[in-house]
Amino acid sequence: ELTRVLSSELYIDLQSLQLQPAHFPKQFADAIVTTQEKKQDIQVAAQEQETSRIQQMTRLANIKALAQKQTIDAEANASKIRLDAQARNSQYVYKQTKLAEGYQKALSHFTQGGAEAAGMTKFMQYMHVEAMKSHSSAKTMVRLSALNV
Repeated sequence: ELTRVLSSELYIDLQSLQLQPAHFPKQFADAIVTTQEKKQDIQVAAQEQETSRIQQMTRLANIKALAQKQTIDAEANASKIRLDAQARNSQYVYKQTKLAEGYQKALSHFTQGGAEAAGMTKFMQYMHVEAMKSHSSAKTMVRLSALNV
């Protein structure tokens, strides 16, 4: 660039350039050194600031990812609870429907199509036996009465 400017503006053809050592006053030389040190300090501070910014951005990204994971986990847990409840409810309804159908068949069997007193008594005795079977024998106290034979 210098060669071009010298040639076009001053009509000087420069073949080579040799710089001689310059001797400056001590105060001026110290100012140059101080200026260079301050420039280096500014560059180091800028790099430290950039490093800190990148670390904080990484930390923020990690926190956001963790929050998203926790949200997904919570939604999955909520879905599991909801589906488990639906399954238990469906099983309960199915069981109760089948029990009702069975009790209806048992009532028809004991009453032989009519609800006379003897048939209803036998059905109620059957229901009593079923109720006893469905409870823990360790926690059930039973009062026995003599059967009228």
